[in-house]
Amino acid sequence: MFAVIKKEFKSYFLSPIGYVFIGLFLIMFSIFFYTDVINYGSTNFEYIFYSGATILTFIVPILTMRTFAEERKTGTEQLLLTSPLSITKVILGKFIAATLIVIITELCTFMYFGILCYYGVPHITTALATMLGFLLLAMSYISFGMLASSITENQIIAGVITIGFFILTWFLPQFSTVFTNFSLINMFSKFPQGQIDIADTVTFISFTVACILLTAIVMQRRKKREIGGKIKLKEKKIKEKKEKDQKENKFLQIIKKKWLINGTTTLALVLIIILVFIALNMWMQSLELTPIDLSQEKLYTLTDESKEKVKNIDKDINLYFVGYTDSDSTVDLAKQYKKVNEKINAEAVDATTRPDLVEKYGIESGSEGIIVECGDKSKVLTSSDLVTYDTTTYETISIAEQKLTSSIIAVATDKVPKVYFLEGYSDYKLSNNMTYLGIYLSNEVTEVDTLDVLSTGKIPDDCDTLIICTPKKDFDEIAANAIIDYINSGRNILWLNSAVTSEQNFPNVNKILALYGVKPFEIGIIRETDSSKMLQGSPDIIKPDALYSTITKDIAKDSGVRFINATKINLVSEEELENLKVNKTELLNASEKSYFRNNFKIQTDEKSSSDVAGKFLVGAELEKTITEANEENGTKAVKSKMVIYGENNFTTDYPVSNYSQVTVFQLANNKDLVLNSIAYLVDRQEDITARKNTGTVSYRATEQEDTIIKCIIFVVPALIIIAGIIVWIIRRRKK
Repeated sequence: MFAVIKKEFKSYFLSPIGYVFIGLFLIMFSIFFYTDVINYGSTNFEYIFYSGATILTFIVPILTMRTFAEERKTGTEQLLLTSPLSITKVILGKFIAATLIVIITELCTFMYFGILCYYGVPHITTALATMLGFLLLAMSYISFGMLASSITENQIIAGVITIGFFILTWFLPQFSTVFTNFSLINMFSKFPQGQIDIADTVTFISFTVACILLTAIVMQRRKKREIGGKIKLKEKKIKEKKEKDQKENKFLQIIKKKWLINGTTTLALVLIIILVFIALNMWMQSLELTPIDLSQEKLYTLTDESKEKVKNIDKDINLYFVGYTDSDSTVDLAKQYKKVNEKINAEAVDATTRPDLVEKYGIESGSEGIIVECGDKSKVLTSSDLVTYDTTTYETISIAEQKLTSSIIAVATDKVPKVYFLEGYSDYKLSNNMTYLGIYLSNEVTEVDTLDVLSTGKIPDDCDTLIICTPKKDFDEIAANAIIDYINSGRNILWLNSAVTSEQNFPNVNKILALYGVKPFEIGIIRETDSSKMLQGSPDIIKPDALYSTITKDIAKDSGVRFINATKINLVSEEELENLKVNKTELLNASEKSYFRNNFKIQTDEKSSSDVAGKFLVGAELEKTITEANEENGTKAVKSKMVIYGENNFTTDYPVSNYSQVTVFQLANNKDLVLNSIAYLVDRQEDITARKNTGTVSYRATEQEDTIIKCIIFVVPALIIIAGIIVWIIRRRKK
């Protein structure tokens, strides 16, 4: 067999075929590398292999279409079949030779890995897992390509059959999820994520073995039936060697002499091989084995913290992944919960099989959604909820596990917090211009209601957080007293206040604010002069600096928030705050280059002499101690918290501009800021922190670096193809 490997391997490099395959693959790989990686400033070496798998689909026939078709066309098949080597060894020799070409091609891709090492540190184990998956995919492609070549003497037909079959398996899952586990390119998808899926690996290997066996059947039948008479003389000379093989492999000889001569039995044998492959594949998939996770920071493995949090849940919880497939890595991650707690089930569904879920939760056709359901409580996540971005390190962070675990805990909890929106004093209404906020709060497993305090005379006892939006008139005495009683009972307030544009006389409103050390709001708005701290050149839309706190810890590293027409929050002195027993935590500050404008007649964007420059407070948490703890009589401390922002529009459904459908609520992390604030106030913050670095780092290549990269990635493949052309010309001249 080694002689066949050597002969075939040499033939690839004594002709242009090997050079063209390697060079063509690298040229197309280079195009994807430059457009999808360098242009986007990514260091994800392994993700290029998604494109590499597509390239392989169309160029593998370069290696395989000649393996047997050319032998038949040139008349050398007789020599091949009369060789002392068995047909199986000949097939394996050709298969290994073609596989070696792919291995050489893979080794050449390390030049791309080296380039990315200059900008960051690509994860080596993830890269190796990717290359293993790519090799398994290539072996499957090669084995089928050889099968196609064995059934025809026309190389073009063999190539068309090969590509056609691969494309068919590629698109079959779009017609039915039943075919997902039979799509070779889909099975490859986990490897670039750093996962070695045992079931997919077995399927790749079994498919390769099945194709090699089928090729052996085709070639053995040709040997026995088509040219059997021509090779009898040569077979007689090697009879003694064959007799020895017959004694050792009686079962194989029965297959060759009895099964392969008769067409019906041959067909039965082919069907048995195919059925064994299908059965093995389905059995492996049914085991739901957890993939081996080689990714950086174990992105697809549940942490011990998550396992500890969910192991004692005694309620049935279902996670429905609408629009996902069973092979998706997030689905695999969710299925690991069942191994910790039998009551937690996860499954991928589509809109056609579960239209009830799509209708109930309003998931749009063609989109993805994750529904976490427990009885009548539920929570919906989108794919965008599962990742965030660290602006300090330019890295993409996976928070999939954090979100899934927190959602499971939220729907499993017995106590559902309740939030009331105070109405009757503001133009901002939950039912009018804050509908998205209401929807998202409900999705956070929070009861939401509106409150007309004049009707109730007090704040309801089940109110965990009271939300007060920009007052446009003063509180009545009844409302003011009810809010003061509410504060004294140790409950919490979220206060949202837009810029003040006219003189106000709100003594009761100011009395409530004064309890926390907040001075009355002044007329004016905050504007920016730093272009990096504003949105699209609009000085009224500012990007405040987020300070590290319980509420803003993730936002501080992400893309921040955007405030429109914000106002400054003025607090009393530190000494006065201490006297009020108020502890201050700053959350958001306008930049040092911002200014406060109270003269709206000035139309220029530049700071005028009447504008006040400074670094203004636009977000704060104020914790007021109502009653001190007393260990002697067992009295517990009573504290009331107020989270206050000098902006209200960031919670609304208003469009960012007349030309945009994006709402202010959806801008940057505006949604997360208000939801985090409410979660903090109702004492239900994220129950787990599982922020995992995906290894995706952003950078920008300089012009000189860009030129060097282009030279490396395009010149090397071109030189390989030129070398192949030179070899071909030299050999033609020698002939």
